[in-house]
Amino acid sequence: DARDVGTLQRFWLSLDASEREMPEVALPAAERLRALGGEALQARAWLEPVWEHLIGSPGPRTEQFLPRLVQVLESCLPQLDSAWLARFETAANAHPREPRLQYLAGMACVQRQLWGKAQQLLTAAAPQLAEPELRTRAWQRLALMAEHRDDPQAASMAWRLAAQAIAVLPDNPSRDQEE
Repeated sequence: DARDVGTLQRFWLSLDASEREMPEVALPAAERLRALGGEALQARAWLEPVWEHLIGSPGPRTEQFLPRLVQVLESCLPQLDSAWLARFETAANAHPREPRLQYLAGMACVQRQLWGKAQQLLTAAAPQLAEPELRTRAWQRLALMAEHRDDPQAASMAWRLAAQAIAVLPDNPSRDQEE
């Protein structure tokens, strides 16, 4: 419920270390920090213990919290440093069947302008993503990259797939009109 970054930071510092490592606490705190205009660097620092635990010890909690962790970390991609890029790539390589990690690594590569690697990761992730929001953003990014490469056929296909992914989003007004 913090209304400004300072209040949220004071709240964060009032928590003990074990509370700050809980995804139930760290994820909404980092999300709120970004919503209030807080630094991506600070949000990533708050999320680092959660990342290390969930990625290092996959299990039911990973499955429960990974979708939200990926979305919050995606909001923290500005000014991404090489250490976090390496974390994302290492996780994607260690868990090749986890499209959300491929997606996050791909979007991080986009942020760092590593176009070939980004295309490879997003192309692998996009059709496998269960979350329509992530699938839509993956196809949109692939479409933009295809346009940039002057590949209208690939861009058109990616835009079409992005539109199909949007159609299944919950609370999609265009879907409601069709029904």
